[in-house]
Amino acid sequence: MEIVAIHQEITAIEVDAIVRPAAVNGATLLGPSSQLLANGGPALVAVLHSGLALSLGGAVLTAGGALRCRYLIHVATVSDSNQQPSLDALKKATLAALKCAEDSRFRSLAFPNMGFHHDSGPRARAARAIVMILKGFDPVFLNRVLLVDPDVEMIKHYEAAIDALSD
Repeated sequence: MEIVAIHQEITAIEVDAIVRPAAVNGATLLGPSSQLLANGGPALVAVLHSGLALSLGGAVLTAGGALRCRYLIHVATVSDSNQQPSLDALKKATLAALKCAEDSRFRSLAFPNMGFHHDSGPRARAARAIVMILKGFDPVFLNRVLLVDPDVEMIKHYEAAIDALSD
């Protein structure tokens, strides 16, 4: 499976599905999650306001609304929308998204920044944790995963993790 870090807004990406980080009650988190909601159109807003119930580290598949992707994979990375995810929750959510994409026979999947927006130490550890889960996943259908962020520093963290964990 190809893993590529891309410096771009998540809403500009064309893939089968985009991962949407959320709280367990489906609440929108700041950053990419709110961008997806803002660009997803009324159908997506209706789905999200109907009340998604997620388990921490779990995933739920919905239509992508007006986004360029056909589907969203909603993953719970935090219990409360004011929290920063733990590395354990991040790993579980990443694996849940991969399994959901594989079960749906998707070929491409995009991950936005899943909650680490400020301090470079946690961001580097988050990038490494995500890439470690990606590298350990052995898909049949999924052949391309994009790690997408408009922040150049986060892209550098993803690229460093990809390089460090290359086979």
